[in-house]
Amino acid sequence: MQSVHLPVDYLNKADSLQLITQPNETFSIRYPAGVPEQMYDLTQGHPALLQRICKELVDIANKEGRRDLTQADLDRVIDTKIIDKSTNEIAIFKTEFCKTDALKATVRAILKDEALTDEESLSMLETHQYIVQDEEGNWKLRVPLFETWLRKFRI
Repeated sequence: MQSVHLPVDYLNKADSLQLITQPNETFSIRYPAGVPEQMYDLTQGHPALLQRICKELVDIANKEGRRDLTQADLDRVIDTKIIDKSTNEIAIFKTEFCKTDALKATVRAILKDEALTDEESLSMLETHQYIVQDEEGNWKLRVPLFETWLRKFRI
């Protein structure tokens, strides 16, 4: 049996907000103003990470029998479920894309805003969309939650 590797791109903002606020026609969760946008900003539309946050928020809503979620709910999910050493959606980045010393060094340099010298590692991280350039042309991690996670657990 053969398989074909199909890349899954990040969701754009409109699709991310639709996924967050209208997951299906029979289920609705309400968020305070700005929370769905914050969820997008934190994930940049990373599909697995966005889905995980939404799942955790739905779990809270179901467990507590409510449909109105709060900023505190999002903060709790981020602090206890996402910025956790076992968060698979981020750990995959660490185990797959930071497995060599060269890749680790490149990611560390990006986190420290240092000069980047390993073009091969830089190219790999860019190809897999883990890094982007800011307005000044400096490289940064695309997903802010990845950066928070890596800083906490000191890659």
